Amino acid sequence: MTPFHPQLASAVREAIIPALACILLASCSGRADQADPQHQVAKDPPGAAKALSIGGRIQDQDVGVFQGAINCATALRITASTLESMTTGANSNEVRFLAKAANIYRDQAVSAGNEGATPSLVQGAINRSVRENSKDTAKQAQLSIACMHMIAERL
Repeated sequence: MTPFHPQLASAVREAIIPALACILLASCSGRADQADPQHQVAKDPPGAAKALSIGGRIQDQDVGVFQGAINCATALRITASTLESMTTGANSNEVRFLAKAANIYRDQAVSAGNEGATPSLVQGAINRSVRENSKDTAKQAQLSIACMHMIAERL
């Protein structure tokens, strides 16, 4: 596994994980046109606490290292895509950071895969997974938070 840059560690701990948590809560709350925002009570979406808790991290998926890395790369790419419309776009620090984190998991999948797991095959698996899972942005944001916590733990 590639060592993490100290600035990446700092960004994960201080900015990105809290930002992802806020985005997750915002994306899962009611739409502005559904009701008067002053009368809405913010609730955590189902599973948010689990995704943020120690016991609810990726290990609960009961998948191997390869599939876990594919799942994290997928979630981070979907979350980055969703975040583009909420920030300054693909060049925002948050989106670029999520793309770098997705690449870490992509590389982990290549390393963990069998002899035939070439970078292009792994990227193809991630692209298919993104297409299959892109509609459930709340679940993918939850998974992204858990994946970022796993990166932070390794730092």
